Amino acid sequence: MLDHNAEAEALCERLGAAGAVGERYERACPALAAVAPLSALEDGRPREVTVRVADERRHYSVQRTPLSPRSGVGSTVVFTDVTDLVTYRRELERQNEQLDQFAQTVTHDLRNPLNVAQGYLELLADDVAAAEARGAADSETVRERFRAVTTPTLGCRR
Repeated sequence: MLDHNAEAEALCERLGAAGAVGERYERACPALAAVAPLSALEDGRPREVTVRVADERRHYSVQRTPLSPRSGVGSTVVFTDVTDLVTYRRELERQNEQLDQFAQTVTHDLRNPLNVAQGYLELLADDVAAAEARGAADSETVRERFRAVTTPTLGCRR
């Protein structure tokens, strides 16, 4: 460790001690190195980790960047607090699940009345076809089927 900011001390208490300067990351901050080892950060892509800070779970995006890409000596490890983003993402996921469940319920609840209406329309079409074949229409049957489809209950009996 050569340098750190005040926020880093909240994550790694040992950084506040003078003895941490010059020590390797793994030795200076063993708890952080356990959840975000340098070997897992070699590709330079950010990783999300969870760390307990002052009896609170905090989420961090961690990224390692070499100080000198040519020499391969030294790197920076940056922990960015993304706790609020993780909280918002989880809340959105929960709301999306609720919306999906609501949509499934509405779809199910509408399917039955629509199937009933479709059945009455098919019967009505059969009645009209039969009446046309006989050369006469049974107007009362046609009206009854038509009312069954056009009433607000969509053919559902109360």
